[in-house]
Amino acid sequence: MEVNRLKYYYLIFVMSILSCSEDGLTDLSSLDSILDGEEVVIDNVIACAANANIEGSVNVFFYPRDGATNFQYFETKTANVDKNDFKNYTVKSP
Repeated sequence: MEVNRLKYYYLIFVMSILSCSEDGLTDLSSLDSILDGEEVVIDNVIACAANANIEGSVNVFFYPRDGATNFQYFETKTANVDKNDFKNYTVKSP
């Protein structure tokens, strides 16, 4: 009986070690680094923003694709940047 219990604990231990993996993203400083190697369709709008009634606030609307997860919000320092240069976009916490 002790041997079976030991095998069970060993199996759980091995499964927990093997189930841990890294997502491969090491540089999350800009949208450009996250999109590295991904196909990007320019001007394929999936999000938009509008002026809010509160000064300094913006309402953001987005339309996620089916099955999409891990939503993140990126912004530029000013509105006067090249919208297609993804190095200008930095991640912002909610």
